[in-house]
Amino acid sequence: MSVTKANLAFKITNWCNLSCRHCCENSGPDKSPRLMDLDKMSQYLAEFNALPIEKYDTLVMTGGEVMSPYYHNNDTYIQQCIDIAFRGGMLPVLKTNGIWGKKQKLRNKIFTDIADIAYSKNKLVALDISLDRFHDNLGAVADIINVLVREPAIGYCIATTLQGIYKNSTHAVHDLYSALLTRNIKIVGNDSQNKIILLSDDNNLYPLYYNFNQSIANVGRARTNKIGVFNLSGRPDIYGDCIMIDNNDVLRLNNVRGAKIDGRPILEVIEQLQRRVIQR
Repeated sequence: MSVTKANLAFKITNWCNLSCRHCCENSGPDKSPRLMDLDKMSQYLAEFNALPIEKYDTLVMTGGEVMSPYYHNNDTYIQQCIDIAFRGGMLPVLKTNGIWGKKQKLRNKIFTDIADIAYSKNKLVALDISLDRFHDNLGAVADIINVLVREPAIGYCIATTLQGIYKNSTHAVHDLYSALLTRNIKIVGNDSQNKIILLSDDNNLYPLYYNFNQSIANVGRARTNKIGVFNLSGRPDIYGDCIMIDNNDVLRLNNVRGAKIDGRPILEVIEQLQRRVIQR
């Protein structure tokens, strides 16, 4: 098996609350809300951890919309996914469009559930929010940041990454600042040398760590605190090799053509896909 360094991702569903023209994951509101089986998720993670390769310590949960269980009256699934990651020694990364941020009741439920399991295990959970013109989620993301700034107990256990923060993009940085200002979140300091912007609600200071060259920013105290450290090191699923397994038990290597697992060890499936690449 020839893999440089591997990152594992689970595509838990094809259901999504958005219909993005650029979506390459065959996802949308017309897709089934069926979720990845949790027992299989545990099995695949155990197999991944046993592979004789260097690995990232992040377990990415993606979709579809990763918070889809909450839209379909399943309030326990995401906590169970997080627990599986923790038991496997991984930092769970929940990739989301963040639209739920604009719905107060849903937002509070998601944050409460994540905080409960994070503090019970004394570990971090990461949110990875895609901020772009297709999602139309600037206001929802501002609502999420508003909670992180005002509620330190949430900010200390959730490391939030924003993807798509290009200086010259449609969702430019100052657009986000403007959205935050309408929520009484102000910029009170800027350390360009260390790439840190300080946000405040007049009571709490909150850091925004940025690397606009990578189109990425980390918001929050969770980047480094008593629970853990989450470094601004780029997107974990584009460095090295990405092994993605979806809720139909199809494994894809680096987003190339996948193969059905069909009860085989995932190492065997990975090697099959590698041979396909070599034979091209």
